[in-house]
Amino acid sequence: MAAVADQVKNIAYTSVGVNLIISDAVANSIREQRPELAERLEGQAEKLFSSVKINVPDFVEEHAGIARKHGAEALIKFHDGNQARAARFEERLPTRVGEVINERRRAAWDFLNVAAPTTKKVSSKKASSKKADKTEEI
Repeated sequence: MAAVADQVKNIAYTSVGVNLIISDAVANSIREQRPELAERLEGQAEKLFSSVKINVPDFVEEHAGIARKHGAEALIKFHDGNQARAARFEERLPTRVGEVINERRRAAWDFLNVAAPTTKKVSSKKASSKKADKTEEI
C-alpha cells in the first residue's frame, strides 16, 4: 500500500510541478515582454489577496519546490523521449521546413527553461544517398 501511496504522491508532484513550470514561464514572459501589464496584474493580485486574507502554510513553498523538481525531471524525460522521433520526422521534410520546426521546438523548451539537447544533423553525403535510394524505389 505504501508503494501505491508513493506513486500517487509522485504523480501529484509531477503534474503540479509541470503546471508550476509552465505558469512560471508564462509569468516571466509577461514580465519581460510587457512590464506595464505585469505591474498592473501584480497590483490587482495584491489587492485581491490582501482583501481575502489567505493564510498560506509555510510548508507550501517546500512542496512547490519538490513539485517543480518532479515536473522538471518529467519534462526532461519527455523531451529526451521525443527527440529521436522529432529528428526522424524532420528528416522527411524539406530542409527549410525541418529547420523551422527544429527552431520552434527548441524555442518552446527554452521558454520552459528546459535544456534542449543538440540535434544530430544528417551529413549531406548520407542525405544525398538517402535521396538516391528513395528515387530508385519510385
